[in-house]
Amino acid sequence: MLRQIALQESVVYGPVRSRRLGNSLGINPLPTSRKACSSNCVYCQYGWTLPGARDSEP
Repeated sequence: MLRQIALQESVVYGPVRSRRLGNSLGINPLPTSRKACSSNCVYCQYGWTLPGARDSEP
């Protein structure tokens, strides 16, 4: 199981070490205050989306 990490504090972050690409920058398309995607991917580094987390989105 992957270790859950905190949400990124900005849109662009890094450098991030990648086995395939070496050093690269990461891009965060999520809101910085909460995880709000509609999926609960088993490989997501941010963990599960909490019930009701998307209710306040426009």
